Amino acid sequence: MEDLSFSPDGKYLATASWDGTARVWDATSGQEVARMTHGDSVGSVAFSPDGKYLATGSDDGTVRVWWATGGWDVAWMTYEGSVEDIAFSPDGKYLAGQPSQSSSVRVWEWMSGRTVQLVHEDNVTAVSFSPDGKHLATGSEDNTARVWELASGREVARVIHDDRITVLSTEGEGVRTVSFSSDGKYLASGSEEVARVSLWRPEDLVAEACSRLTRNLTKEEWRQYLTDEPYRATCPNLP
Repeated sequence: MEDLSFSPDGKYLATASWDGTARVWDATSGQEVARMTHGDSVGSVAFSPDGKYLATGSDDGTVRVWWATGGWDVAWMTYEGSVEDIAFSPDGKYLAGQPSQSSSVRVWEWMSGRTVQLVHEDNVTAVSFSPDGKHLATGSEDNTARVWELASGREVARVIHDDRITVLSTEGEGVRTVSFSSDGKYLASGSEEVARVSLWRPEDLVAEACSRLTRNLTKEEWRQYLTDEPYRATCPNLP
């Protein structure tokens, strides 16, 4: 068995197997309810938030969405290489597929067929949706965790696990896991040695900085650091 996942209501259990099948079981009776077949080993399964659909990722390079208790597929997408992990966004709108040994993650708006490709400089090792489903965090062997806006595919934040600060046990291990806080305000990222908790929204970073300052930049300081940017008081509550 490669992976398993309970349905949100706890009534069903989905399992993924090397024999090329994903199966849905009645969690109380143990009876098989549905069987889905790929062309190669199935490595990951995930229920949609409403429990109606099951997503599967396979070594045959496909991600498929199935009617969970019926066993027929309703959508599918092809990757280059095997798919290591999959996850639905909290609103069920997006499905993220993490290919094995790849520097990119493809996010699929599976009902419309639109895809967004998010690219790192090295292999992606972890993905996590924000609680509101509008952003995706990714971790990579390039020593960064990044936050992406799903509607546009734009990178909006980056957390660096710097070798000068963080001593990694093996070169290239990078960021292994990422997770948002329940309110979406913080991003936790972990390497082999260190976990970091970071504010990632610009407005939260500005508010945190203003809470520690006693004044705004002078006009001379502003010109020195921000050159042609029009002068303004970054912290309106400070002199």
